Amino acid sequence: GYGNLAMAYSRQGSLSQAVSALESGIQQVRTPEDRRSLIEFQGNLYLQMGQPEMAAAAFEKTTDVADPRLAANAWQNLGMAHINRLLALEKRRMDMAESEYVSGRADILQKAESSFLRSMEKDPTFFSAFDSYLSVAFEQGNVEPLIAELQKKVDASKDVRSLYGLGKLAMLQNDFQNASKLLGQAVKSGLEEKVAFLHLGFCQTQLQIGRAHV
Repeated sequence: GYGNLAMAYSRQGSLSQAVSALESGIQQVRTPEDRRSLIEFQGNLYLQMGQPEMAAAAFEKTTDVADPRLAANAWQNLGMAHINRLLALEKRRMDMAESEYVSGRADILQKAESSFLRSMEKDPTFFSAFDSYLSVAFEQGNVEPLIAELQKKVDASKDVRSLYGLGKLAMLQNDFQNASKLLGQAVKSGLEEKVAFLHLGFCQTQLQIGRAHV
């Protein structure tokens, strides 16, 4: 099928040909499920090609799907495409007027935030979307209301995911002592997400480096 042909091209490094093969398939496949799968593949190829705008346009076409988990994944993909758009914007910053950069950054972050929130709305258990949302909220610079909301959930029910959220936000604020404590509590309380262990290890390493420099 077209997906296999595109895969063969991509393995050879012929990404443009892979995209073209998928485009042909998108026009000819009969079921919405097959069409959606090819468009998602196309979006991922655009990301590999360094074309996040095209990737975002592709992923946006995959979000209208009834299955909540597929929809959650589609919105997560779209959010990550916006993050890649932000990285591309950062690379162009020196060639832009500051006002253009600031407005462009705010617009991309808002779209990324909206995408991750939609993902969590479709599947509240989808940890990757929650994790990505935390990063975007930090980049937007207004985390105090989010911290208060997460703390409320921790106080009410010892919510493990909210504990992680508090720990990650503390880490992003370079409060490695508090982050290490909170992430450690989340892990001990049963959070098994790999990223939690990675962040905990990072914070502990930063604390060791800090002590070595005292």
